[in-house]
Amino acid sequence: KVEPVKVETSKVEPVKVETSKVEPVKVETSKVEPVKLDVPVDLTLYNERFQKHYDELKWLYCELYQDRDDVMTYLHDLTSNMEAFYNSRNSALKASDKKREADPDWYKRNDLVGMMMYVNNFAHTLKGLEEHLDYVEECNVNYLHLMPLLASPKGKSDGGYAVADFRTVQPELGTMEDFSELTSKCHERGINICLDFVMNHTSEEHEWAKRARAGEKEYQDRYFFFDTYDVPALYEKTCPQVFPTTAPGNFTWLDDLHKHVMTTFYPYQWDLNYRNPVVFNEMVYNMLYLANQGVDIVRLDAVPYIWKQLGTNCRNLPQVQHNRTYDAYDLRDRVPGSPSSRRGCLWLLKKLFHISVHLKSRNAISCITLLLWQAPGTQLQPKMYLCFADSWIFWDLFQKNTSSRIICVATMILAGDWIMIS
Repeated sequence: KVEPVKVETSKVEPVKVETSKVEPVKVETSKVEPVKLDVPVDLTLYNERFQKHYDELKWLYCELYQDRDDVMTYLHDLTSNMEAFYNSRNSALKASDKKREADPDWYKRNDLVGMMMYVNNFAHTLKGLEEHLDYVEECNVNYLHLMPLLASPKGKSDGGYAVADFRTVQPELGTMEDFSELTSKCHERGINICLDFVMNHTSEEHEWAKRARAGEKEYQDRYFFFDTYDVPALYEKTCPQVFPTTAPGNFTWLDDLHKHVMTTFYPYQWDLNYRNPVVFNEMVYNMLYLANQGVDIVRLDAVPYIWKQLGTNCRNLPQVQHNRTYDAYDLRDRVPGSPSSRRGCLWLLKKLFHISVHLKSRNAISCITLLLWQAPGTQLQPKMYLCFADSWIFWDLFQKNTSSRIICVATMILAGDWIMIS
């Protein structure tokens, strides 16, 4: 019998390792907002319009600027910005575009009644006009033509037609936000808003003019500058004067710059050079900006004068609109099958409006009340006429009853939204 061996062992205490308490590391991160991509739900609609009209748009643009090797660069800039303005157009305006596109004859019906006014004389401010919309509606007015209200220098404003900033409202009337709010309220009541757009010139206080006056060649090229009177003298041989008594001649000498600048209207209104595609593009952007503020109707001011060419009277040249018969009417519907009339700046503008803001391009006189405005200080009384789409006989009446002291509003409404040309 073997006794089990007893092994003596000492009791081993567990080893205690002293450790300091380690706090978990906190990593500070900034909150990252998810990226929001502004993709309009109806971009497909825009692309459909673009594809439908682009070929003609390209043809018109390239014909107008056919002497420039870089014409496609400017056309690309134009179309890129057109899409950008479309994307920034609010949903209510896009809905209106679609509605009018589906009802191309909306402007031909006899349910449009117009009123034109200077905001300051009617209600002092844009907010004041908004407060008086009940009265406008009671008058059954659904077309409100607001006389020039964009920023213009006091004392040299030509009634607001010497624009110093196409994207700013005259401070005494309010702000562009006030104007946008007004158009929205008008649309809720079924009232269309018309605004003048001065194409031919800017005020000498416009940023372009200031930079041109400072000697920047890029901005001088947006106007007509001449070091000597040789070329202006050639223009004066064939170009009529607009105001031979109050503003004789078509050029103004700038003593500080030692140059002559073309001023068809008043010395403080510098004519824009539409031979420069930058001018055309930038003015289109200004117009689209106003359309996105809720302007339904754009009255293009002084259209016949916008293209200048030596040896001509610089009025209604083919580059403005080919085969244009009258200043206030586009009679191409009276000349069926005449594609030669579909040319020039106006046709180009209309193609743009087909795409971006759906200011479409079929001209007609709607059944609309035409108001002839009595200029301050004249003996003439305001008159009111009703003009129908097919009643062209009114042209002689307008010629007999209008002068440089009266603004005759002949609506050239486009299918969709519209333009009015005088």
